[in-house]
Amino acid sequence: MYDRATDKLAPGARGDILHYAVGFLQHIQELYASMDSSFNFPLQEKITQKSETRVNELDLRGTPCPINYVKTKLVLEELEFGAILAVLLDEGEPIVNVPRSLKEDGHEISGIEDKQGFYRVVVKNGGGKK
Repeated sequence: MYDRATDKLAPGARGDILHYAVGFLQHIQELYASMDSSFNFPLQEKITQKSETRVNELDLRGTPCPINYVKTKLVLEELEFGAILAVLLDEGEPIVNVPRSLKEDGHEISGIEDKQGFYRVVVKNGGGKK
């Protein structure tokens, strides 16, 4: 796509970059529209059937990097220390980058489940509210 020797984009690369940028901007606008009046993202919560442990679930399928990591980090910041968050992520960059970055932030990855086309990452909050 980019030739360092000539500092030029390969033919057709501008169209690819423009297409990506338009999609990225559209996704940012959708994220903004989903925020509440305090500029927080809605959190989906559920009680698991096996126990009374509250599991917070965040569905980020279709969300590109690094927005999926940023959204996960924002939700974790609002949760109590030790709280459990299940994050649904796409294959590829998201499942590679998000768990790695969360570990670097001090959170514990309790499990990663392959759900046939996406992944469910279970995170124990290691840096939220005390």
